[in-house]
Parts: sequence; C-alpha cells; structure tokens
Amino acid sequence: MVKISLITIYLILCCISCNTTKHKEISHNTELCMNTSTILPESVHFSARFKMLWNDLSKETKHFENIDSYIPSKDIINKHHIKLQNGEYIFKGYLHTTPLFDKHGLEKSGIQITSYNDSLNVFSCPLNKIVIIANYPEITSIETSRPIFKR
Repeated sequence: MVKISLITIYLILCCISCNTTKHKEISHNTELCMNTSTILPESVHFSARFKMLWNDLSKETKHFENIDSYIPSKDIINKHHIKLQNGEYIFKGYLHTTPLFDKHGLEKSGIQITSYNDSLNVFSCPLNKIVIIANYPEITSIETSRPIFKR
C-alpha cells in the first residue's frame, strides 16, 4: 500500500514538472527580432490576435536590423488588417491600463492614444513601434482590433 502511494506521488510530480517545462518552451517562442531581441512580458495579457501579429512579424523581420524601412507582406496586411497611413503601416487595438498609465510617453513615440476611461484606451500604432507598446509600463492587457464587415 505504501509503495502504491509513493508511486502515485512520484507520477503526479513527474506530470507537474512536464507541464511546467512545456510552458517554458512556449513562452520563449515569442521572440521578435526588430532592432533588438525582445520577449513579450509575462505580466501583460496579450490577445491571441496580437500574439499572431507578433509571431508573423517575427518571422518576416528576422533578417532586418532596422525595421523602419520594413514593408509588410500582403499576407500580413490582409490577415491583421494593417492600413497604410501617411507612409506608415498602422495596426489598431485596445489597451487596458492601470490608473497610473501615462499616455504621453507613447504619444511622443508616434503612437496615437484615445482614452475612454481610466483603464480603457484605443491605440493606433505603427508596426515599427510594436516593441515599444508591448513593453510599456502600466499596461495590463493589449488586444488588436478587427474591423466589422457587413454581411
């Protein structure tokens, strides 16, 4: 009886350690080689659409040292609803922030922010500023938007 209990405890511990290892492998797969190798912070919740955009850009820009001259492929433009405005490729979304959030820092870097209340903001961000918005302090969640199409 004691052997069965010990074997059961051992198997449970093995399963827990396997799940932890898989989680770590997935989290390191979010590198983006734009100006610098950056990993998405774990303290911020990113929507699945934002993570898809991050991963797609990571694949396309892995050979770029400076992404200011980067032109996204038609596949990325269509898939993520990126618009060309004033010579820059822009994606839009929502920011959930803490009350201490200072939008002026992001606006100085060329990201447009519209506040709805203390914790909800809408943003328009050039693709070459995606690393800045992903790592900006006092942001708790980032979601990219998707346009509504009339059926």
